Amino acid sequence: MVKNEYEHFKSRPIRTNPKTVEIFDKQTGKTSIFPSTHKARRAFKISPTYIKDGTIWKDRYEIIVVGEIIFC
Repeated sequence: MVKNEYEHFKSRPIRTNPKTVEIFDKQTGKTSIFPSTHKARRAFKISPTYIKDGTIWKDRYEIIVVGEIIFC
């Protein structure tokens, strides 16, 4: 039971403070903006290891991690 509680608290900052991700398509010139890294990974069906700031994926997409979302 202690392990489950630890895992819950460990993942808590990720869920409460997601980082905005922009994925720029070099061929079309369009930028896709996602409110979290999880949603960006699901949309492009890519591994979490590729979601790093400045990563070029498949020589076509440039991934930019903007930072935290600020709610007004």
